[in-house]
This record gives sequence, C-alpha cells and structure tokens, in this order.
Amino acid sequence: PPPPAPAAPKTLEPSLVTLDAAGVAARVTAIGPGYESLAAAIQEQACDGAFLVSLSADELDETFEDLGIGVRLQRRRIAFALGLRKD
Repeated sequence: PPPPAPAAPKTLEPSLVTLDAAGVAARVTAIGPGYESLAAAIQEQACDGAFLVSLSADELDETFEDLGIGVRLQRRRIAFALGLRKD
C-alpha cells in the first residue's frame, strides 16, 4: 500500500495585534450565541487588536465595561478568547 498522505498543514490564526476591529469582532462572535451584540460594540468603537493588546488587565476590563459588556464573566470570556488574560 502507498504511504499515508502527509497531514495538511494547520492554518494559524492571525496574531491579534494584526487584526482590525472587524477581525476582533469576528473572533468575539465565534465565542458563541449571545456574543454578536458585544462584537458589534467592539467593531463600532474601532477596538482593533493593536489597541487591545496595549492595555493592562485593568484597562482592558474598564474598556469592555465602557463598551457595555457589563457581565464580568463575559468580559473574562472575551479576554480569554482573544488571548488577553494578563492576570
């Protein structure tokens, strides 16, 4: 029998710092149902990846609150999904 075909290379997601606000919003939407409106707020306020990665943990939490993401668990879930957990 022929040797097995090589595995397809894994597609790496772009680094957060390279994403525009629409790319960040797409990652937030991918978290699951109920996150679409939160993603829309991120996109409407032009929160791109370079901006978000520049923030401290406290600033990030405050920024998410300013965006109307009032539930702490949602803020943490978004930070985790974006790779921004700093604490």
